[in-house]
Amino acid sequence: EGTQIKNYYLKRSWNYINQKIHENFKVYLYDEELSNEDKLYFDKYLKSVLPPSLFDFFFFDGEELSDFFTGKSANANLRESIL
Repeated sequence: EGTQIKNYYLKRSWNYINQKIHENFKVYLYDEELSNEDKLYFDKYLKSVLPPSLFDFFFFDGEELSDFFTGKSANANLRESIL
C-alpha cells in the first residue's frame, strides 16, 4: 500500500562510424527521456537493488561488443555467430 509502480524503458544502441562503435544509452520514464542527472541516479539505484551477477546478466559493457566486432578475432566471431 502506498507504493507507486513506475515503468522505465531502457534503450541501448550502437552506431558504426569511421571504424569505431559509438554507444547510445537512453532511459525513459513512461515516454519521457531522463536527464543525465536522473539517468545517473537511476543507474546507481539499479546497482544497489540488483545483485551484481544479475546486473551483469542483463547489462553488459559496450566496449566488449566493440571488441567483438572490431577486434583481432572479429571475422571469426562473426562467422561463428552466423553459422
